[in-house]
Amino acid sequence: MLFDGLIGNTDRHSNNWAIEVTLGKKNRLAPSFDHATAMAITSRGARREKLLAEPQGIFDFAVKARARQFEDGQSKSLVDYAAGFSRQFAPGRLSAWASKLEALRDDVIESLIQQSQMSGPAAKLASEIIKCNRERIVECH
Repeated sequence: MLFDGLIGNTDRHSNNWAIEVTLGKKNRLAPSFDHATAMAITSRGARREKLLAEPQGIFDFAVKARARQFEDGQSKSLVDYAAGFSRQFAPGRLSAWASKLEALRDDVIESLIQQSQMSGPAAKLASEIIKCNRERIVECH
């Protein structure tokens, strides 16, 4: 949930979760997949340029991401829903993840994004979305 909040993935639902089942081993949550709506990837052209040009544009865009696939998700931002979920079902983990995210440097985020096949403007927007959501998650703990 917190990872989805970090990357702004609004399409997490029951068909986008999986449990890995292996003989003789403990079942575990599969690695995250289906991030098609994450990091403002569908924002292109003039819309993307406008988001990047406005000082408040990234933040305003990021806070609009809603947890629509979950109970009462329409009224809660994705980051707020993830933080509340963590507080309820994994007490203490929100603070632990917030500490890790607080230590995540901007240059590391940018380097990871640059390794993708995104265009320059798309990579810039993705990096800025992640930085914004990182700060929002840190503030939630």
